[in-house]
Amino acid sequence: MKPSSSLSFHLLLLLLLLPQLLVAVDAGGPQKKAPYDDGDQLGKHYYARSCPSFEAIVGSKIAHWHSVDPTLSPGLIRLHFHDCAVRGCDASILLDNPGGERRSPVGGPYWGNVYGRRDGRVSIAQEAEALPEGRESITHLIDFFESLGLDILDLVVLSGAHTVGRATCQSIEYRLYNYTGVPSESDPSINPRYLNYLKRKCRRRSAYVDLDATTPTKFDNAYYRNLNNRMGLLSSDQLLRSDSRTGPLVEALSSQPMVFVHQFARSMKNLADTMVLEGDEGEIRTNCNFVNEY
Repeated sequence: MKPSSSLSFHLLLLLLLLPQLLVAVDAGGPQKKAPYDDGDQLGKHYYARSCPSFEAIVGSKIAHWHSVDPTLSPGLIRLHFHDCAVRGCDASILLDNPGGERRSPVGGPYWGNVYGRRDGRVSIAQEAEALPEGRESITHLIDFFESLGLDILDLVVLSGAHTVGRATCQSIEYRLYNYTGVPSESDPSINPRYLNYLKRKCRRRSAYVDLDATTPTKFDNAYYRNLNNRMGLLSSDQLLRSDSRTGPLVEALSSQPMVFVHQFARSMKNLADTMVLEGDEGEIRTNCNFVNEY
Protein backbone atom coordinates (compact mmCIF):
# COMPACT_ATOMS: atom_id res chain seq x y z
CA MET A 1 0.00 0.00 0.00
CA LYS A 2 1.34 3.42 -0.88
CA PRO A 3 2.38 5.65 2.01
CA SER A 4 -0.07 8.33 0.91
CA SER A 5 -3.07 6.01 1.22
CA SER A 6 -5.92 6.94 3.56
CA LEU A 7 -5.44 3.86 5.77
CA SER A 8 -1.71 4.30 6.30
CA PHE A 9 -2.20 7.98 7.08
CA HIS A 10 -4.82 7.10 9.69
CA LEU A 11 -2.41 4.62 11.24
CA LEU A 12 0.27 7.31 11.25
CA LEU A 13 -2.02 9.62 13.16
CA LEU A 14 -3.06 6.89 15.57
CA LEU A 15 0.54 6.25 16.49
CA LEU A 16 1.26 9.94 16.78
CA LEU A 17 -1.56 10.40 19.26
CA LEU A 18 -0.95 7.39 21.48
CA PRO A 19 1.51 9.07 23.84
CA GLN A 20 -1.12 11.72 24.61
CA LEU A 21 -4.20 9.49 24.70
CA LEU A 22 -2.97 6.51 26.66
CA VAL A 23 -1.67 8.19 29.77
CA ALA A 24 -5.09 8.01 31.44
CA VAL A 25 -6.08 4.45 30.49
CA ASP A 26 -5.44 3.14 33.99
CA ALA A 27 -6.65 6.27 35.76
CA GLY A 28 -7.93 4.51 38.85
CA GLY A 29 -5.84 6.91 40.96
CA PRO A 30 -2.60 8.82 40.72
CA GLN A 31 -0.49 5.94 42.01
CA LYS A 32 -2.27 3.04 40.28
CA LYS A 33 -0.17 1.01 37.86
CA ALA A 34 -1.29 -0.77 34.71
CA PRO A 35 -1.79 -4.52 35.36
CA TYR A 36 0.80 -5.41 32.73
CA ASP A 37 3.39 -2.78 33.49
CA ASP A 38 6.96 -3.93 34.13
CA GLY A 39 7.63 -1.86 37.21
CA ASP A 40 7.98 1.69 35.95
CA GLN A 41 9.52 0.71 32.62
CA LEU A 42 8.06 1.59 29.24
CA GLY A 43 6.95 -1.28 27.02
CA LYS A 44 5.02 -2.09 23.86
CA HIS A 45 2.57 -4.28 25.81
CA TYR A 46 2.07 -1.94 28.75
CA TYR A 47 -1.72 -1.80 28.21
CA ALA A 48 -2.22 -5.37 26.97
CA ARG A 49 -4.43 -6.31 29.93
CA SER A 50 -5.89 -3.01 31.10
CA CYS A 51 -7.07 -1.91 27.64
CA PRO A 52 -6.26 -4.48 24.92
CA SER A 53 -8.44 -2.79 22.26
CA PHE A 54 -7.22 0.76 22.66
CA GLU A 55 -5.48 0.91 19.24
CA ALA A 56 -8.64 -0.18 17.44
CA ILE A 57 -10.75 2.26 19.45
CA VAL A 58 -8.48 5.25 18.89
CA GLY A 59 -7.88 4.31 15.25
CA SER A 60 -11.59 4.20 14.46
CA LYS A 61 -12.13 7.58 16.08
CA ILE A 62 -9.29 9.20 14.15
CA ALA A 63 -10.54 7.69 10.89
CA HIS A 64 -13.95 9.20 11.60
CA TRP A 65 -12.56 12.63 12.49
CA HIS A 66 -10.38 12.65 9.38
CA SER A 67 -13.36 11.80 7.16
CA VAL A 68 -15.32 14.69 8.66
CA ASP A 69 -12.49 17.23 8.46
CA PRO A 70 -9.21 16.24 6.72
CA THR A 71 -7.54 19.41 8.01
CA LEU A 72 -7.46 17.85 11.47
CA SER A 73 -4.79 15.37 10.37
CA PRO A 74 -1.89 17.81 9.94
CA GLY A 75 -3.09 19.58 13.07
CA LEU A 76 -2.60 16.38 15.05
CA ILE A 77 0.95 16.05 13.75
CA ARG A 78 1.59 19.63 14.82
CA LEU A 79 0.08 18.88 18.23
CA HIS A 80 2.40 15.92 18.67
CA PHE A 81 5.45 18.06 17.89
CA HIS A 82 4.33 20.84 20.22
CA ASP A 83 3.83 18.44 23.11
CA CYS A 84 7.04 16.43 22.65
CA ALA A 85 9.32 19.41 21.94
CA VAL A 86 8.37 21.04 25.26
CA ARG A 87 9.39 18.89 28.27
CA GLY A 88 8.92 15.68 26.26
CA CYS A 89 5.74 13.77 25.37
CA ASP A 90 4.09 14.35 28.73
CA ALA A 91 0.65 15.61 27.59
CA SER A 92 1.46 18.98 29.16
CA ILE A 93 -0.19 20.66 26.20
CA LEU A 94 -3.53 19.32 27.48
CA LEU A 95 -3.28 21.11 30.82
CA ASP A 96 -5.88 23.85 31.08
CA ASN A 97 -4.28 26.37 33.42
CA PRO A 98 -3.51 30.09 33.18
CA GLY A 99 -0.22 30.53 31.36
CA GLY A 100 -0.29 26.96 30.04
CA GLU A 101 0.83 25.78 26.60
CA ARG A 102 -2.71 25.46 25.24
CA ARG A 103 -3.16 29.18 25.92
CA SER A 104 -0.12 30.02 23.79
CA PRO A 105 -0.77 31.76 20.45
CA VAL A 106 1.35 29.14 18.65
CA GLY A 107 -1.47 26.69 19.37
CA GLY A 108 -1.51 23.70 17.17
CA PRO A 109 -1.91 21.45 15.80
CA TYR A 110 4.62 6.81 15.82
CA TRP A 111 5.98 4.23 15.29
CA GLY A 112 6.81 1.03 17.28
CA ASN A 113 5.92 3.11 20.31
CA VAL A 114 6.44 2.05 23.91
CA TYR A 115 3.82 2.89 26.51
CA GLY A 116 3.74 3.67 30.20
CA ARG A 117 5.10 7.21 30.20
CA ARG A 118 3.73 9.55 32.81
CA ASP A 119 1.91 12.85 32.47
CA GLY A 120 3.78 16.04 33.26
CA ARG A 121 2.78 18.43 36.00
CA VAL A 122 4.05 21.63 34.37
CA SER A 123 2.76 23.59 31.35
CA ILE A 124 4.23 27.01 30.54
CA ALA A 125 3.10 29.08 27.56
CA GLN A 126 6.44 30.84 27.16
CA GLU A 127 8.16 27.51 26.53
CA ALA A 128 5.73 26.69 23.72
CA GLU A 129 6.20 30.15 22.23
CA ALA A 130 9.92 29.38 21.89
CA LEU A 131 9.15 26.66 19.33
CA PRO A 132 10.09 27.33 15.69
CA GLU A 133 7.59 29.48 13.79
CA GLY A 134 9.00 29.35 10.26
CA ARG A 135 11.29 32.39 10.17
CA GLU A 136 14.32 30.98 12.00
CA SER A 137 17.80 30.49 10.56
CA ILE A 138 19.09 26.97 9.96
CA THR A 139 21.67 27.47 12.71
CA HIS A 140 18.89 28.32 15.14
CA LEU A 141 16.91 25.23 14.10
CA ILE A 142 19.94 22.96 14.42
CA ASP A 143 20.63 24.31 17.91
CA PHE A 144 16.98 23.83 18.89
CA PHE A 145 16.88 20.22 17.69
CA GLU A 146 20.20 19.46 19.34
CA SER A 147 18.77 20.75 22.62
CA LEU A 148 16.21 17.93 22.30
CA GLY A 149 18.88 15.35 21.56
CA LEU A 150 18.00 15.30 17.85
CA ASP A 151 20.35 15.81 14.90
CA ILE A 152 20.37 17.48 11.50
CA LEU A 153 18.79 14.45 9.82
CA ASP A 154 15.90 14.59 12.29
CA LEU A 155 15.49 18.30 11.56
CA VAL A 156 15.24 17.82 7.81
CA VAL A 157 13.05 14.72 8.01
CA LEU A 158 10.59 16.08 10.58
CA SER A 159 10.29 19.26 8.54
CA GLY A 160 8.84 16.96 5.90
CA ALA A 161 5.64 16.88 7.98
CA HIS A 162 4.92 20.12 6.10
CA THR A 163 3.86 17.93 3.21
CA VAL A 164 0.39 18.35 4.73
CA GLY A 165 -1.25 21.23 6.51
CA ARG A 166 -1.75 24.94 5.96
CA ALA A 167 -0.42 28.26 7.18
CA THR A 168 -2.05 31.66 7.39
CA CYS A 169 -1.15 34.27 4.83
CA GLN A 170 -0.22 36.54 7.70
CA SER A 171 2.70 34.22 8.56
CA ILE A 172 4.27 34.67 5.10
CA GLU A 173 3.16 38.23 4.36
CA TYR A 174 6.63 39.64 4.95
CA ARG A 175 8.06 37.31 2.28
CA LEU A 176 5.59 38.64 -0.27
CA TYR A 177 5.51 42.38 0.37
CA ASN A 178 8.02 43.50 2.98
CA TYR A 179 11.11 41.33 2.74
CA THR A 180 14.05 42.62 4.85
CA GLY A 181 11.82 45.52 5.88
CA VAL A 182 11.65 47.06 2.41
CA PRO A 183 8.03 47.84 1.32
CA SER A 184 6.86 45.96 -1.80
CA GLU A 185 10.04 43.86 -1.88
CA SER A 186 9.54 40.08 -2.16
CA ASP A 187 11.81 37.24 -1.04
CA PRO A 188 14.03 36.55 -4.09
CA SER A 189 14.31 32.87 -3.16
CA ILE A 190 10.65 32.28 -4.09
CA ASN A 191 9.96 30.82 -7.54
CA PRO A 192 8.41 33.74 -9.56
CA ARG A 193 5.39 31.73 -10.66
CA TYR A 194 4.84 30.52 -7.12
CA LEU A 195 5.20 34.07 -5.87
CA ASN A 196 2.46 35.26 -8.21
CA TYR A 197 0.24 32.43 -7.01
CA LEU A 198 0.82 33.33 -3.37
CA LYS A 199 0.05 37.00 -3.97
CA ARG A 200 -3.25 36.07 -5.60
CA LYS A 201 -4.03 33.60 -2.83
CA CYS A 202 -3.12 35.95 -0.01
CA ARG A 203 -5.25 39.00 -0.66
CA ARG A 204 -6.40 38.68 2.95
CA ARG A 205 -4.07 38.07 5.89
CA SER A 206 -6.58 35.65 7.42
CA ALA A 207 -6.63 33.41 4.33
CA TYR A 208 -4.94 30.01 4.40
CA VAL A 209 -2.44 28.54 1.97
CA ASP A 210 -1.21 24.94 1.70
CA LEU A 211 2.29 24.19 2.98
CA ASP A 212 2.68 21.77 0.06
CA ALA A 213 1.55 23.42 -3.16
CA THR A 214 1.55 20.24 -5.26
CA THR A 215 0.08 17.37 -3.16
CA PRO A 216 -1.36 19.11 -0.08
CA THR A 217 -3.54 16.20 1.08
CA LYS A 218 -0.98 13.40 0.64
CA PHE A 219 1.74 12.41 3.06
CA ASP A 220 4.61 12.07 0.59
CA ASN A 221 8.02 13.54 -0.26
CA ALA A 222 6.68 16.25 -2.58
CA TYR A 223 7.66 18.78 0.10
CA TYR A 224 11.33 18.23 -0.79
CA ARG A 225 10.72 18.42 -4.53
CA ASN A 226 8.98 21.72 -3.91
CA LEU A 227 12.05 23.02 -2.10
CA ASN A 228 14.17 22.07 -5.11
CA ASN A 229 11.81 24.18 -7.20
CA ARG A 230 12.00 27.11 -4.76
CA MET A 231 8.43 26.55 -3.62
CA GLY A 232 8.91 26.35 0.14
CA LEU A 233 6.10 28.28 1.81
CA LEU A 234 7.95 29.16 5.01
CA SER A 235 11.33 30.82 4.79
CA SER A 236 12.89 28.25 7.15
CA ASP A 237 11.66 25.49 4.83
CA GLN A 238 13.31 27.02 1.78
CA LEU A 239 16.52 27.65 3.72
CA LEU A 240 16.82 23.90 4.26
CA ARG A 241 17.52 23.60 0.53
CA SER A 242 20.05 26.43 0.25
CA ASP A 243 22.06 25.73 3.40
CA SER A 244 25.13 23.54 2.79
CA ARG A 245 24.47 21.54 5.97
CA THR A 246 20.93 20.50 5.09
CA GLY A 247 20.72 20.91 1.30
CA PRO A 248 22.20 17.48 0.43
CA LEU A 249 19.62 15.79 2.65
CA VAL A 250 16.79 17.69 0.96
CA GLU A 251 18.13 16.64 -2.43
CA ALA A 252 18.36 12.98 -1.39
CA LEU A 253 14.88 12.84 0.15
CA SER A 254 13.33 14.54 -2.88
CA SER A 255 14.16 11.52 -5.05
CA GLN A 256 13.73 8.70 -2.52
CA PRO A 257 10.17 8.60 -1.19
CA MET A 258 10.54 5.33 0.72
CA VAL A 259 13.69 6.56 2.43
CA PHE A 260 11.68 9.56 3.64
CA VAL A 261 8.86 7.36 4.96
CA HIS A 262 11.30 5.04 6.74
CA GLN A 263 13.37 7.83 8.25
CA PHE A 264 10.28 9.83 9.24
CA ALA A 265 9.26 6.87 11.41
CA ARG A 266 12.70 6.75 13.03
CA SER A 267 12.80 10.50 13.61
CA MET A 268 9.30 10.54 15.10
CA LYS A 269 10.39 7.82 17.51
CA ASN A 270 13.46 9.87 18.37
CA LEU A 271 11.21 12.84 19.10
CA ALA A 272 8.84 10.71 21.20
CA ASP A 273 11.78 9.42 23.25
CA THR A 274 12.96 12.86 24.38
CA MET A 275 12.67 13.71 28.07
CA VAL A 276 10.43 10.72 28.90
CA LEU A 277 8.80 10.78 32.33
CA GLU A 278 8.64 7.47 34.19
CA GLY A 279 7.50 6.44 37.64
CA ASP A 280 7.49 9.24 40.19
CA GLU A 281 8.83 11.75 37.64
CA GLY A 282 5.23 12.36 36.56
CA GLU A 283 1.71 11.20 37.30
CA ILE A 284 -1.32 9.51 35.75
CA ARG A 285 -3.91 12.27 35.56
CA THR A 286 -7.46 11.47 36.58
CA ASN A 287 -8.56 14.48 34.49
CA CYS A 288 -6.47 15.02 31.36
CA ASN A 289 -6.80 18.81 31.63
CA PHE A 290 -5.62 19.22 35.22
CA VAL A 291 -2.84 17.95 37.48
CA ASN A 292 -3.96 15.64 40.26
CA GLU A 293 -4.82 17.04 43.67
CA TYR A 294 -2.95 15.35 46.48
